Amino acid sequence: MRMLFTDLDGTLLDHRTYRPGPAAPVLRRLAADGVRVVFASSKTRSEQEWLSERIGVEPIMIVENGAAIHHGPDIVEFGAGSIPVRESLEQFMPADKLWPPDWDTWEYYGFFYNLSFDFAKVQMTDTLDELIENYQRYEALVVKEQMEYVRQRM
Repeated sequence: MRMLFTDLDGTLLDHRTYRPGPAAPVLRRLAADGVRVVFASSKTRSEQEWLSERIGVEPIMIVENGAAIHHGPDIVEFGAGSIPVRESLEQFMPADKLWPPDWDTWEYYGFFYNLSFDFAKVQMTDTLDELIENYQRYEALVVKEQMEYVRQRM
């Protein structure tokens, strides 16, 4: 099976107009040739469905920064938060709350202590960079397992 994964904002969609422009006919041709198109974005399911209708493809949708995968009627929820790269964290989280972690602040931004350390068993570390690395390693494993689940159901 051949698959094409694409981000949306600034990748598939023009970053100024949010329109797919020349990408739309290419995606339709790839889909017609049997390539599974996969949108991977922070956008919600409804936003991705709206876009896919306008482009004319039926993609697998990884939504809300990996919170779930939608494949037709199938929904696979990951049940895990997401930690972006350090540079992104530093743009929205106050520096004095970043490290050592102020867990109330982290939860405000969607990173839940109990899901991360009690459920997912992500290893706590001595530095922010190590925590990001450990958590992103866990996220990659979850995405890999869930994509395999979706692949097997196709």
